[in-house]
Amino acid sequence: MNDKIRKCTRVARMLPPLTVMLISGCLITPSQREQRMDQLQPVALDAARERARLDLACDQPIDAKVTSRSPYEGGLYALDRAEYKITASGCGRQVLLTVACSSERLCSALAQNAPVRAIK
Repeated sequence: MNDKIRKCTRVARMLPPLTVMLISGCLITPSQREQRMDQLQPVALDAARERARLDLACDQPIDAKVTSRSPYEGGLYALDRAEYKITASGCGRQVLLTVACSSERLCSALAQNAPVRAIK
């Protein structure tokens, strides 16, 4: 009986360090996060240009600029994605878009309550 208690105690002492090692292997560093944001940005700009082409009803080239970007800081089961705010303009109009990109380089561009405005 004493041997069983010793084995259980050893296993119980090993669990916290093993848990920390497992979790730390899943986290990415700030520099890795920035590198991923840099890699996804061209795809986000392309998605914004395509969405803006429809929203602005414009066949001319669309100019798109990133105004802000942030990684999604979700919980354990959250989607791993990056989010960009992009201003797109063409044909004398512009629109502010929110573009979310997954780590698999799939992006969705949304015009959340962002009216199409004439450029002055």
